[in-house]
Amino acid sequence: SVRDCLLGLGIRNAVNVPSVDSEVLKLIQPYIRLAERMGTLQTQITEGRLKEVRICYAGDLTRFELAPATQAFIKGLLTPILQETVNYVNASVIAKERGIKVIESKSAEAQDFANLILAVVETDRMKSEVQGTLFTRSEPRIVQIDDYHMEINPDGHLLLYKNVDKPGMLAKVGSELAADQVNIAGLALG
Repeated sequence: SVRDCLLGLGIRNAVNVPSVDSEVLKLIQPYIRLAERMGTLQTQITEGRLKEVRICYAGDLTRFELAPATQAFIKGLLTPILQETVNYVNASVIAKERGIKVIESKSAEAQDFANLILAVVETDRMKSEVQGTLFTRSEPRIVQIDDYHMEINPDGHLLLYKNVDKPGMLAKVGSELAADQVNIAGLALG
């Protein structure tokens, strides 16, 4: 079982990790990656003590066991804010120890996309929502943050900001970044 896991042939008979067939793992691996990046993003755009996480999977992907994606989301959510090591095995345990309620649900209906991951994080100060999907079955995209629709590739470094929607704001931000030798590889407006 350990050899198979290390070779990417699936996880079986583990006490603290959901069992996933190797073929299913290949299909859901991009969603696991997306979920982790969504968690990492979401922890950085929320303020306050984490109270509850609701993750809803919608569309065709609901026919698979998605607990590994939920664990990846929690790992992504907790890693940037904790000094202790968070991994796929201990993420759920750490969340429980910290009193963070995790709710996973599935819906066969995906409204705008064939498959969608919707994550709502509630803290003692606010609530935030992030939605993600895959383009071409393997390319992760953040497609909504709170009320803002967009298309963001969650790889690499991201700079998110809110501004007044008026002429010249984008140029002003671009000039500030250029002055510090920061190259803009991609841009999305919501």
